[in-house]
Amino acid sequence: ERFAEVMQTADETADVVNVIKVNCQSNKRACADEKIRAFPTIRAYNNGNELMPTFSGDRTVLRLEGWAREHVRLWKMSHKDPKKAVAMSNKKSKGPVKKQLEHPQCLIVGYLEIKRVPGSFHIEARSSHHSFDASSTNASHTVNHLSFGPPSKTIDRRLYKFPEEYRIRNPADGQTFVSEVTHASQHHFIQAVHTRYEMLSILRARIFYAYQMTFETALMRYVASEAPKASPNPDAQT
Repeated sequence: ERFAEVMQTADETADVVNVIKVNCQSNKRACADEKIRAFPTIRAYNNGNELMPTFSGDRTVLRLEGWAREHVRLWKMSHKDPKKAVAMSNKKSKGPVKKQLEHPQCLIVGYLEIKRVPGSFHIEARSSHHSFDASSTNASHTVNHLSFGPPSKTIDRRLYKFPEEYRIRNPADGQTFVSEVTHASQHHFIQAVHTRYEMLSILRARIFYAYQMTFETALMRYVASEAPKASPNPDAQT
């Protein structure tokens, strides 16, 4: 509300900026059409078209005011020098606007240390700056790579000398799991077995170790108030 007052009284923004608050509980269709997934979501529009970048900073009046003033500056520039305005907008968005819209997903990369007992970890939409509408959360995901143990190209090369049924290292790689219904997500059940391999030769046997995996998945349903999450359930064995 204070932000709206500042926009209405400032000379630079009073005639060009209108601050509108929409209750997504009362206007579910409109919020769904605009793909609103978290609250609050703060966007700028011009003649019904969304302007980039979307606000993503701390929700203070000072930060909101700076964000709005920058949009006004770009809007005014677009009437004088359209090419320069587009270049400035892309720079603020950290890349071409079209490219941002084509890739709205999250990319998760990293390592986890797990104990050699059955367990699970969860991947869930969460933010310190937003609250999420559980009924709108979709946990569809693609597994680009999932493996146990340290990555080793040497081990991968050695494994290809064994029959295929003895080198099941990454059965989830490249698979996409789509949640086509609401309040549901795919849970993965993984068993990893620490395996000893022996490569026989004339001089000596070469021994190395690697994890083999089994990978199964099942659709799990959630209550309407709970956000669906991707949940791998690993069981690592020696």
